Amino acid sequence: MLVALYKLSKASALHPRHYVLKDVVLDQRPVAVDSGGFCDVYREYYGGQYLCLRVLRVYDGGKDKFLRHYSKETILWGQTEHPNILPFYGICYLGDGSLKKICLVSPWMESGNIITYLATHDSVPRRPLVCDVARGLEYLHDRHIIHGDLKGANILVNSAGRACLADFGLASIQADEIFSSRITTTASVRCTYRWASPELVEEDTPQPTKASDVWAMACVFYEILTGLLPFNECSGNLQILRKLGKGNLPATIDVGRWTGLDEPMRELIHRCWAADLGERLACQQTVQELSAGGPLSEDGDDDIRNQFAREKQRFRDAMRKNSDIQIDLARVEQVLSEFYQL
Repeated sequence: MLVALYKLSKASALHPRHYVLKDVVLDQRPVAVDSGGFCDVYREYYGGQYLCLRVLRVYDGGKDKFLRHYSKETILWGQTEHPNILPFYGICYLGDGSLKKICLVSPWMESGNIITYLATHDSVPRRPLVCDVARGLEYLHDRHIIHGDLKGANILVNSAGRACLADFGLASIQADEIFSSRITTTASVRCTYRWASPELVEEDTPQPTKASDVWAMACVFYEILTGLLPFNECSGNLQILRKLGKGNLPATIDVGRWTGLDEPMRELIHRCWAADLGERLACQQTVQELSAGGPLSEDGDDDIRNQFAREKQRFRDAMRKNSDIQIDLARVEQVLSEFYQL
């Protein structure tokens, strides 16, 4: 059903109506706290909690390709539920008429991304955060979802000090096992070179894969353990491309500079950076290797799930009084069945 919804959204630039939120508004003079490639990020208080509002810079009547891209993102993100995945609340429309903008809504993570968090929390153990990232990506890959834009800036830290994967900006479903062709987003032609695997930069139109996700995940491990960017010595993309072309790794492994690094961890990261795709670890293997170094702590997972559920329910309760949506589930099932058979 997820693949059918994904394809329907891709074709129509639409999303399920139950994702649409009402009466979420920005202050009259809002100030963006962050900006991305195609959106501005705002922090707003509503329904008893702070929200993250990611407002697209494309208007509702604007370029169809961006609307299709973010409609698909809502489908992918809305179907995830895991302690190491940022929860999705829904979408809303801000403004009126031709000036109406699309906004993706999620809970606000006060601790920020994992890089800024670690810069101010020197004593925090790194290995549990490495494990959180691996478990979050394993969850996505088990559902044939490719993140496609993994980097430290896209890993947020919740109130319990646990890492959550966010920003499915390049996310796609790997549907090889379900359909004869792969499903990817139109944004997959973009890649962030510091975290890009060698095979991605060699392609004219790079398509993120599970293998390229694993390479990027190891780069995030490096960020967590050292506080440095991949290819930290490079000032621009051209230098990075040259190094990748020569087979250089994103880091020169210096055990003395890595926090919490031991030989098994060093070898694990090397295997995630294998240029030969046949030798590169899968995410599930990475989680198993991390488990071999000591049990992956799931302490607090239920508490985090319950907290996310309570916050989401509180937000939904605040929205429900203004909702006039009636969902015909029988009709939904009929439409999806017909679409799946196309």
